[in-house]
Amino acid sequence: MHDNIVISASLATSGLRIQIFGEATGDAFGNSVSACDVNDITIGATMNNPGSKPYAGAVYLIFGQIGLSSDIYASSLSLSGMKIKGENS
Repeated sequence: MHDNIVISASLATSGLRIQIFGEATGDAFGNSVSACDVNDITIGATMNNPGSKPYAGAVYLIFGQIGLSSDIYASSLSLSGMKIKGENS
């Protein structure tokens, strides 16, 4: 099981490094990662328990943005993405 992990992406030409931090320790954040298109990515957290429903899981959709220059926290996405809760939540 993964703990709260950090996913980093670097752009070699600009030296930009963005880190995406998981919402909670033990929720398997980063268990699956997929690029949706050129800018957006999805990150799975299979052990996340939204609404206190064990193992419901969640997927985080992180929107690519021009000028993005700071770290992203899954616990407070606001305009940088959204959380999709598992069916059992």
